[in-house]
Amino acid sequence: MATESGSARVLVLAFPQAGHTNPMLQFSKDLVSQGVFITFVSFAFDHHRMLKADKTLQRLGITLRFESIPDHLPPGMDIALDFFHIFGHLKHIEGSDLEELIHRLNVTGPPVTCIVHDAFMPWVAQVSTKLNIPRALFYTQSATVAAIYHHFKYVEKWNNCQQNSKDVVVIPAIGEMRMPDLPSTFFPPHLTAGCLDDNLSLIENFNGASWVILNSFDQLESKAINYLREANVPVCTVGPLIPSAFLDRRNSEDTQFGGSPWEEETEECLEWLQSKPPHSVVYVSFGSIATISTQQIREIGRGLHSSGQNFLWAIRPSVG
Repeated sequence: MATESGSARVLVLAFPQAGHTNPMLQFSKDLVSQGVFITFVSFAFDHHRMLKADKTLQRLGITLRFESIPDHLPPGMDIALDFFHIFGHLKHIEGSDLEELIHRLNVTGPPVTCIVHDAFMPWVAQVSTKLNIPRALFYTQSATVAAIYHHFKYVEKWNNCQQNSKDVVVIPAIGEMRMPDLPSTFFPPHLTAGCLDDNLSLIENFNGASWVILNSFDQLESKAINYLREANVPVCTVGPLIPSAFLDRRNSEDTQFGGSPWEEETEECLEWLQSKPPHSVVYVSFGSIATISTQQIREIGRGLHSSGQNFLWAIRPSVG
């Protein structure tokens, strides 16, 4: 177990959304198991969730240090309802607060020797360069998605085809792809909202990174991973990033994926699931940013009830 006196300190900065934070937490846990001292940095509005996750980690004997930096967001913003506003804000935030934190950490303990940051926060690269600290870019989407965006960033210009078109696009790393199989950012309304440009700019941030970390493994996406490596992307595969109890079983009590921004009924749900036969429960979840109307919720609920199947539906408070 790493301690404050350890020689390697990695500063980790995740984007404040479950699909980004949770795999970053898993990666941090893996580094801690290798004797690396981790400082996990969150933004002020999201810090309470990380502290809740820290309590679980402490029970498992996993030591991470949690710090926060100001987010400069208006008070009362909802990560689900205001996601795209928050995304745009955090993508272009200044790095002075992070610099100040790093200077403080360097004085109070072992110096920061590497920065691992989410691809959604490219400004960290400027801090890394200014302070002469190597950085690793953490890309939370699949290697295949990265290869698609890389292709349309550097090889072929996107020609704005319709999503329902029967045309195909040929991507060397993947082969032929039908239009509906491409990421939704290639089509309206996401295309016209600038989402494609945003994702293409993330690929540009691969440049200058010492490593590009992917939550995948070579046997799963070998063609896409090889394509990126042949394009001189310093890919490092670290997946699958899931708790030890479900992977290597070194720690059978490690079943926590990360911190949830909403209250969970984990024990009650597990007790209910244990009472049901194997393969008999339908799990329903629309993630942390999808917006669903009250009418849609009612229709889905009626459909689930009419199916006669046991179901577990994760609904965040703000949905509907």
